Amino acid sequence: MRKAGIFVLIFLCSIPLVAHDLFLRSRPFILPGPGSVVLSMWLAEAFPGKEQKWRADKTVSAAVNGSTGYRKLNVTGTAPEIPLNQAGTFVIGWESRPSYIKIDAAAFAIYLEADGYMNVIEIRKKRGEESKEGTERYVRYLKALVQVGSQRTEHYKDPFGFKIELIPSSNPYSTKIGGPLELQLFFDGKPLVGAKVLATYEGFSEEHDVYAQSLQSGPDGKFKVIIDHPGLWMVRANYMLPLAGDSKAEWESFWANLTFEIPG
Repeated sequence: MRKAGIFVLIFLCSIPLVAHDLFLRSRPFILPGPGSVVLSMWLAEAFPGKEQKWRADKTVSAAVNGSTGYRKLNVTGTAPEIPLNQAGTFVIGWESRPSYIKIDAAAFAIYLEADGYMNVIEIRKKRGEESKEGTERYVRYLKALVQVGSQRTEHYKDPFGFKIELIPSSNPYSTKIGGPLELQLFFDGKPLVGAKVLATYEGFSEEHDVYAQSLQSGPDGKFKVIIDHPGLWMVRANYMLPLAGDSKAEWESFWANLTFEIPG
């Protein structure tokens, strides 16, 4: 098990906000029976960070899928309350509109290294652009898993069709503490190979950008997180590609995030 982090303090304040984790938090994640949850949005430099104002203006889509079927959520300026009227495992998903950032060359180089964008580092090297500032468009795809009652259902396996997406191979709410949870990373509906994946849980560290586990997706896009602690968990992965036809950015990144809670 390894810690992953950014420790070059001289540049830490220059690392863009996109490098931090935006995720969905359900209150609660586990219901004893049918009821409602309130979905909130959190931003973490050190996980779990702080609750944010719900980003209605950044919402492309929001939906919930489970034993009551797939339905879109009416997202306004406040955190939505979502009725879950049957037992089972539910998935709540949210897709953002694109955002843009511009980063000076030194900070961009650290950011690329920290998030495992080795393909971008190599392209910039071949182009002789290592001293060039970074201009980036990014999109986030967030998912939260909620368990209602004791009945486990397989809706956690249903893809939302996100550009980049994390899908567990087994139900996280059936995972025992100390055991592995296998997940698979997809991009454009196909397994994404060799991507950096980070996983952590609430209370692991108060340092910025430090995670409990640093992993890499395998030949089939799969990887295993060791669930060694109860509480709120987050798994995230991201991918960056050259971008053409956009005057505001030369690169586009895609961020997948999955949250769930392991009972003690």
